[in-house]
Order: sequence, then structure tokens, then C-alpha cells
Amino acid sequence: MSERTKREVNKNAAVSGYAADMQTQEPADTGKTPVKIQPDSDRLIREIAPLPESARKEQIQKLADSDQRLNVSLLNDFAFRRVFHNRKAMTGLLAALLDIPVEEIVELEFLDPFQQGEWEADKEGILDVKVHLNGDRKINIELQVRQQSYWKERSLFYLSRMYTSDLTSGVKYSALEPCIHISILTFDVLELNRLYSVVWFKEEKTGKVYSDKLSLRVLYLKKTEDADEEERQTEVYQWARLISAKAWEELMEMGMQDEYKQEAVKEMERINADRALRYQYITREIQQMDRNSMQDDWLQQGIQQGEQRLFMLLERMKTAGEETQFWQLKDDPEKLRKKYEEYHL
Repeated sequence: MSERTKREVNKNAAVSGYAADMQTQEPADTGKTPVKIQPDSDRLIREIAPLPESARKEQIQKLADSDQRLNVSLLNDFAFRRVFHNRKAMTGLLAALLDIPVEEIVELEFLDPFQQGEWEADKEGILDVKVHLNGDRKINIELQVRQQSYWKERSLFYLSRMYTSDLTSGVKYSALEPCIHISILTFDVLELNRLYSVVWFKEEKTGKVYSDKLSLRVLYLKKTEDADEEERQTEVYQWARLISAKAWEELMEMGMQDEYKQEAVKEMERINADRALRYQYITREIQQMDRNSMQDDWLQQGIQQGEQRLFMLLERMKTAGEETQFWQLKDDPEKLRKKYEEYHL
């Protein structure tokens, strides 16, 4: 039997086992509750969002404790970090994004271990997943679902900081490791017209790569549906579909492709089956709704008032990774005044 045939047999066996697992899976730990397919969890979450704080928490807990299946999405950054701190799922995603065989990923160290209960849901400026690959490469993977006016500057800032983070007194420049910053974006970026872009620093005339120690990768999810035929044949396209998926039926289909996507979908199901994780997922969904609504309302107010200084402050605080703090200034004029002074506005 050839190696290719063996791989196909093993893949088919894994897929068959996966399908059976997903149909019969029961939560193993106390505190978990069986789930059943119900299509309106997104609507239920939207109904909770406008409630007063005390009623909101009560309804979040009620939904988390119920048998209502949640439409878990990887565009929720809590779910994204949880799923891709699974070593097998991350191995599959990285192999696709770096265009290397999964067999080349022999060592994968998470530099920001995901600890349930210690996750800071409101903290801005934190990259979603940081890994050390094969002991000689550092990689940041960042999911951004909200508009970032200075996204290019932000990504360059994080890449530069990652590259110099190990540079201490006595360390040779030659010891600095290659660094890759990967952005997964859902908002409009005028400069991007492809599903996946790889950016290097090159010499202008020859096009020769100046150094392979710094590079940027951009997965532009808005181009998933418009991907050309060549892009649709890539693993990057399949992972883009999985990350963008909004229905369990599509996720189940994606999970049957290989053991790595299979593990990602299983991790999403684990979120759905665990009351504590469901609570965190729902809470984060509502926080994102709040922030989007607040952003729209306040920016509209700023437009009406002609307050250009406010917009300048927002952009500068975004660049500094302080966007969450900016939205909290709305109800504290004194802190807002001090921020204007801090940023010389």
C-alpha cells in the first residue's frame, strides 16, 4: 500500500470517527450540559444586549445554563483564542498560513498560555495568539473584527516590538529570531484585493528580499466569497471559510476535511457544552455589540458637534493600544481632559 493510500485510509477513518463523535458527544465534566440544535441563539443574545446590567447578567447566566445550542463563531475573540490554543488546531492553521507541510511543525510553544478565568475580555492591544515555532521563529496571530484606521502602522509596531523583545545587553544582533505578524481582518482595507497576502521587505530595483527575518501576512476574510479559483484550491481558503462560518452545518462539513480542522470544530463544541465557557462566550458577544453601538453613537455625536479633536484622540489612542480606555472616557470629562493633555491635543 502506497504512502498516499495509507494517508487517505487514515483520513477517512478519522473523518468517520469524527462524525460519530459529534453525533454522540456528551459532556464529560460536571457543570456541562448536553446541547441540541436550535437556530435562534444569535437572536436571544441580541435580545439580552439592551437589558440593564443586573437583568443582563441574569439572562446571560440563564442562557449559558440552558440546553440552547449557541452558534459559536471564531469571529468572537474569546472563541478564537480558546480554539487556537489547541495545539493540533494551531498546527493546521499555521501550516496553511506559512505554506509548509504540517510535518515541518515539530515544536509549538504558546507564549501566552490561555487560562480559563484569567482572560481579560476588555483589554485592548493584546494579540490573540503568540507562538514560538520549532524553537527558532516567533509568530503573532491577531484577529481584528472592528475597523482600525491605522492598521498598517499598528501591525508594523507589533512586528517591530516582537523582533526587538529579546534584545538585551550583551545579546548579539545575529541572535534575533525571524518574526512573522499575521493579521486576520474582517473590515474594509482599500490596499488589499486578495484573500491572502504575504509582505516582505525588498530592494526597490531588484525585488530581492532584503531580510527574511521580518514579514507580515494578511488574511482578508471579506475576500473569502470572492476568492478566485486558484485561491479556492489552497488550505488558506479552507481555514478562512472555517473562521468565517456562522452555522454548525457548515462547521461540521469543514471539520470532516482533516484532523486539524476536526480538532478546531471539536474545541468549538467544547465551548458549547461547558456552562462556564458558554457564559464567557455570550458575555464577549454582548461586549462586542456594546462597543460597536457605542462607537457608532459617539462618532455620530462627534460629527454633529464638529469635534475633530475627539477623532484625533481616538486615532492616537488606537495606535497606542488604548482604544478600550477611549470609549470609557465618555462619562468622565475630567479624564477626557487629561487625555487631551497627554496627547497634546
